[in-house]
Amino acid sequence: MTVHKVSDKVLELLNDSEKDYASLLDKSKFGSLSYNAISSAILKKYIKFILYLEKFDNSITPQNNLLILFYNHFITDIVNHYFTEYEKQLGLIDKRSGKGVKVHSRSNIFQKNIFRSVTNRLFLYLEALKNSDKTLLPFAGHHDFHFGELIRRSYNNNIKYFELKASNNIYIPNLKNQIQVCKQLIFEIHCDFSLIYNFNFNKICMYDFNRIFSLGYKFIDSEMVKVDQQNIKFLLTGTFVNHSLSQKIMHYQSMGIKHIFLCHGGGHIINNEPVIGFTVEGAIPDIKFTYGNLNKIKKEYNPFNTNIWNNKIKLHSRQDSRIDSKNYQLNIEPIKNLKGKKLVYLPNHFQSKRYGPHISTHPIIYHSFQVKMVKWFKKNGAEVIIKPHPKRPSTDYDLIGNEEIQILNDELIKDCDGFIIDFPTTSLQILSCSNKPIIYFDLQIRRLFEGAKNAIYDRCHYSIINLNNPAEGLDKLGLDLHNFKSNKFTDTINLSKSKRSEFDEINYSLNLYNN
Repeated sequence: MTVHKVSDKVLELLNDSEKDYASLLDKSKFGSLSYNAISSAILKKYIKFILYLEKFDNSITPQNNLLILFYNHFITDIVNHYFTEYEKQLGLIDKRSGKGVKVHSRSNIFQKNIFRSVTNRLFLYLEALKNSDKTLLPFAGHHDFHFGELIRRSYNNNIKYFELKASNNIYIPNLKNQIQVCKQLIFEIHCDFSLIYNFNFNKICMYDFNRIFSLGYKFIDSEMVKVDQQNIKFLLTGTFVNHSLSQKIMHYQSMGIKHIFLCHGGGHIINNEPVIGFTVEGAIPDIKFTYGNLNKIKKEYNPFNTNIWNNKIKLHSRQDSRIDSKNYQLNIEPIKNLKGKKLVYLPNHFQSKRYGPHISTHPIIYHSFQVKMVKWFKKNGAEVIIKPHPKRPSTDYDLIGNEEIQILNDELIKDCDGFIIDFPTTSLQILSCSNKPIIYFDLQIRRLFEGAKNAIYDRCHYSIINLNNPAEGLDKLGLDLHNFKSNKFTDTINLSKSKRSEFDEINYSLNLYNN
């Protein structure tokens, strides 16, 4: 895929997803349909302006296209801004925000055996002492394990790791013209937004494009200078939010150096959402180290199979080290009766910047659903234990008056009777491998591949929920609690055919690319 082909694919997915909107239960002013419609219109306009910039000047390559380079920032920031303006105009006032305690924990629900940053630096120091004739492998970004452990196990590889440092400089040829085009994009988004919702153009705040300059970068009106590529065959990254790193990595790619992306958790596989197009989860990398059954993933779960440089994206599978396949069972006993059951609820959070389509609701709406849901379980005799999301920024929307745990350990997993999940994240991937039943509420926020939806339906006690009016969906759950469940989800999404550990599998594949 060229930039044009990636854009076409995003628009194709957008059109497909808009057809799904008709079947959404919640069509209220703060329902999933409303948020999807706002973000879908913004994303469509944004993609058209990416193409406009590309046609505007042939010298503007992907790494120098302001709208591609800052894609993850602008999509989130612009959509979040107009979500907020929409809510202000319709009277959804957030009175809780800022009253809770700030949460500092960033611990995962299941800790991996990771080497801390001091140990990471030690291994980098040892790497510097290796022979200089080894292939250089720059790495960047972050992952849910430290790169130090990967480096430690690479003793048989003919590779020398070094950290790709972020810079303060961003190189944008035709800077003034690109900025002007971006401001025109914002103006048109604002016009469309005020027209569609019949809001007074002058009484809603226009998104301030100049906020980009508050990110601390020095914008330079020129092509990026040539980077040192001596002995570099490929680059390795987790997720990265620094845009100078993004520019460097794409610049390396433009010279034929492959970018390998270490995907986070199995959750990214199952979401069939258009917004990922110009991200590392979408069409930026050359190679992705993912999870699960590679043949099925390639066939059923891979909308962006060619990247922006028109290279076919190669996939490699490994198994998350938190997945314990020894507990995997095909047949799962049903919960049957809720009375006397102890259930652990693993919620998401919507307090950070919100975007879409298919990602967001307001935390007030989500919290209101959670309160009603927990009351429903208590009314039916079940005890609900809350495991708050570790990355929520504050306790503003924590459920009050319920038992709460910070760490979900093996003992509690063994002791509880099942789990409640309402947003498909890494927790679903890990807990699906247990022998415990899972209650899954489909809040109609995420857009999943049909195969993933069916696999979740077969594995979990499942009910579709109208987020703003959940009573009917909660009652319908009771009809499914007597059904035995079959775990086909784990085979496809989680388990790798390789018997090597996650770190060793990555190193094995890196060695193949190096030789």
